[in-house]
Amino acid sequence: MNFRKTALAGGTLLATLSLSTHAAMITGDVGFGGDYTPLDSEGGSEVSLEEAGYIDVSGEEAIVTSEGTGDLAALTEFDTVVDHQSFAVGEAPSGPLWSGNGFSFELTGMNVVAQNDVILGLSGQGTMRADGFDDTPFLWSFSADSAGNEEFAFSSTTASVPEPGTLSLLGLGLLSFGVARRRMRA
Repeated sequence: MNFRKTALAGGTLLATLSLSTHAAMITGDVGFGGDYTPLDSEGGSEVSLEEAGYIDVSGEEAIVTSEGTGDLAALTEFDTVVDHQSFAVGEAPSGPLWSGNGFSFELTGMNVVAQNDVILGLSGQGTMRADGFDDTPFLWSFSADSAGNEEFAFSSTTASVPEPGTLSLLGLGLLSFGVARRRMRA
């Protein structure tokens, strides 16, 4: 009787896993560039990079400087302009840091990697979002030099997630192993 219950539970689990649907994680990377102004912590006065407490993204737009790869291929080099939010150095802004072509990136944490009179380097992590995809963890990096050039780079940090079909096969294998073991005992 226990065998029948186990087989029924296993079959139900396999059917559920194979019928379940989920969206895929977002893959790829993309780079942005544009003009910026380093400002004091209140965001009012222009200061050197070493003193910067706030980065004003001029015009709140950035242009794609390295063509998107993977799912981000819709963001094409020198063709796509994205909306970009200005931000305080060392603090994640509220709402999306950038959005464009159906994708948005919300920064959840930021670290100052380097800050002196020549360069400002920031890194962080956040969540990439798009319709039809699962929210996906991404890494973010920002660099600006005293010449007034900036570069943004995004890289995927997603781990591969097994598809429901893979889980179904694993379940079927474990069920078969259990059946074989039970028969050996009998």
